[in-house]
Amino acid sequence: MVFYYTSSDGHLLYMGRDKFENEELIKYGWDEDIWFHVDDLSSAHVYLRLNEGEEWTNIDEKLIQECCQLVKENSIQGKKKDKVDIVYTPWSNLHKTNNMEVGAIGFHSENLRKKVRDITRDKDIVKAIIKTEREEEKPDFRDLKEKHILELKRKRFKEFKEQQKKEDEENKQKLLEKQSKNYNYLNENKEMMTSNKNAPDDDEDFI
Repeated sequence: MVFYYTSSDGHLLYMGRDKFENEELIKYGWDEDIWFHVDDLSSAHVYLRLNEGEEWTNIDEKLIQECCQLVKENSIQGKKKDKVDIVYTPWSNLHKTNNMEVGAIGFHSENLRKKVRDITRDKDIVKAIIKTEREEEKPDFRDLKEKHILELKRKRFKEFKEQQKKEDEENKQKLLEKQSKNYNYLNENKEMMTSNKNAPDDDEDFI
């Protein structure tokens, strides 16, 4: 069971039901996903899916707060505390090894973690987010990721072909302009030669 939510600005948020489902989310996350978790406490793994072109280092403050509220609300210990710290990092920075417990996670780089300190419960934000909740029974994470990667490849190929076509048209236009200039130049020279040929001979005028 995966729980999906929609932020106030339309971003997708989601989390697994338990630590076993978290394993699937860790394994088949997207490069656009940002992972949120209560620091030093057990909590849900909440993911924010960024839109194309958005950077994780420049997420809107209100959106970060909504993610933090959802994480705190889904931490048994964190929910009871007045304040908690929340860490977040790109999905690609999550590091999982075979000797880790189910649901446990590390990081490839500690420098790619950000921390939001002293998060207190905001009931209005929590209420608004919970209203958007929808459940999906056993989604195929692997299939969803493969389809996403395929779609990205198709999009990039289309963009490449469009750019290639644009460059070809620009090169063709430059060639036509160059040929036009050469043609005009040849015509001007031809007219000058004709004019010189028809001009009277200065020596004849002298005699």
